[in-house]
Amino acid sequence: MQKGYDATRDKYFKELGYKTIRIKNENIQTDLMKVIEQIKKTLSLRLGEGASSLSRSG
Repeated sequence: MQKGYDATRDKYFKELGYKTIRIKNENIQTDLMKVIEQIKKTLSLRLGEGASSLSRSG
C-alpha cells in the first residue's frame, strides 16, 4: 500500500519538476554527514541543470 502511495506522490512531484530522494532513517541516525553530502550533491546537480536551461533560453 505504501509503495503505491509513494509512486503516486513521486509522479506528482516529478510533474511539478521536483526530484525525490530516498534516505533511510537508519542512515540519518548513523551517518548524518554522509546524508548531508548526498543532499548537497543532489542539489548541486539540480541547480546545475537549472542554470544550463536558463542560459540556453536567455
